[in-house]
Amino acid sequence: MRLHVFLAKSGIASRRTCEEYIRRGFVTVNGKKVTAMGVTVEPGKDVVEYKHRVVTLAQLPRLIAYYKPVGVVSTMQRSQERGKSLSEALPFPERLFPIGRLDKNSEGLLLLTNDGALALQLSHPRYEHEKEYEVTVARRLEPNELERLRQPFSLDGYRTKAAQIEPVGERTYRIILHEGRKRQIRRMCEKIGVPVLRLIRVRLGPFALGTLQPGAWHELDIQQAQQVLAET
Repeated sequence: MRLHVFLAKSGIASRRTCEEYIRRGFVTVNGKKVTAMGVTVEPGKDVVEYKHRVVTLAQLPRLIAYYKPVGVVSTMQRSQERGKSLSEALPFPERLFPIGRLDKNSEGLLLLTNDGALALQLSHPRYEHEKEYEVTVARRLEPNELERLRQPFSLDGYRTKAAQIEPVGERTYRIILHEGRKRQIRRMCEKIGVPVLRLIRVRLGPFALGTLQPGAWHELDIQQAQQVLAET
């Protein structure tokens, strides 16, 4: 995002006035004074100050794609007993909350936002957004076990929807769910007596993990995201 646009959206002044503030040396980015036009910043990552006051876009809706590594808990609340929280793992000063969850021992795509309507649209069962995982298990599954995993399961008195599952390696499978019960895939595999060794979420609805590495994140264009969701 262009620096003068960032300042204007933060409520400092109009875009034209913000350009003048930059020329006059009132603005720093990551501690360095900026006086030239055309500088871009990444909200939430770059530290922007206007007259020595940190400027944020906390009031604007945001959508973050994050590769949650193993060991991080899908909650913003800190707890030494449970493990490292999202608020400790990510650098955002404003309050974001995760869309859906991944258990502590699972990894992969986690979306975070401060837009309640967007979170509801992505997480509520009625929208039936697919959740795609790459799952490595302790041994190769037999054909009858694969077929059983594709069928609905009874978990906590709830009948799950049928899953899609296809092999992508010797002991690795692509599993697509149309819902997200707590630890659903691990519990499904437990029922057939095959432990899960690694579980990675690679897609949530139309949003894919892509080339993100464990612990890395990037900001998604929330307007584009809303448009994509409207078309799905």
